[in-house]
Amino acid sequence: MKKLLISLWLVQMAWAQAPVIPRLEGKVWAVESGGVYVTDSGGNAVRAPLNATFLRAGQPVPVSDLKVKEPITVIYPVDDFEVLAGPYPPNDANPNFHRTIRRGPDSLNQDYLEGAWVDR
Repeated sequence: MKKLLISLWLVQMAWAQAPVIPRLEGKVWAVESGGVYVTDSGGNAVRAPLNATFLRAGQPVPVSDLKVKEPITVIYPVDDFEVLAGPYPPNDANPNFHRTIRRGPDSLNQDYLEGAWVDR
């Protein structure tokens, strides 16, 4: 019984440390040379890089086989991110340097304060 409890504890610890893989479920909006745009549940078009994994009904699909309006699941590469904007220089509307970073479907807004990037 003790071995079982220790094994379960080790499995739980390993699972807790596993990276969260960003994913997006939606419909294909457009396939372009720079990426695939997918509409999310809110109707927003989100860009997915071409090196993402695209799944149709749980099966991988090459980018060339994607069709507009078909339901798709996008699994973003773990190390993928893009700087959408910035750094912006300070001005009247924005007293600090600013940048927006997207990783998968999530965006992060940051300001440069006292020598470090700080989340908004």
